[in-house]
Amino acid sequence: MLAGVVVGCAGSDGSASGVCSAPEHIVDSSGGGHALPGADVVYDTYPPASGRHLDARFAPQPGAYTTPLSPVEQVTALHQGMAVVVYDPDQVDDEGFEQLTSLTSGGDLVVVPADQALPERAAIAITWWETRQLCSDIDESVIENATKEAAASASRH
Repeated sequence: MLAGVVVGCAGSDGSASGVCSAPEHIVDSSGGGHALPGADVVYDTYPPASGRHLDARFAPQPGAYTTPLSPVEQVTALHQGMAVVVYDPDQVDDEGFEQLTSLTSGGDLVVVPADQALPERAAIAITWWETRQLCSDIDESVIENATKEAAASASRH
């Protein structure tokens, strides 16, 4: 179970930290157009980092959720300039969830439990538009950097 806070291991450029991989550039083959509410959109990766999304009015609110959001809801959040942290509930305990929740106060972060296994047995996956970063533990500075990158990327798509 994750409980500790890891601070200051990431490069200021978002590069790999002691607990996180380097960010991966991922462009989904589904394209980037709008999907209709209730549509079953299939993505190339989990969690998705880009692709078809809902209209902005259907975007989830920033904050921490205790139930999973659908992949299309996650991509809709990304398209609106938010970062999404998907956590493995078997690896992130209550203290870790509270730590992640505290990072949502800036209004540009969504935290959700995974509804399937994360790649490479990661404890968390951080996504922002066309980018994914996997971490074996919670690294606040990496998440904060991803949130800044997400907001900056919103104007580019």
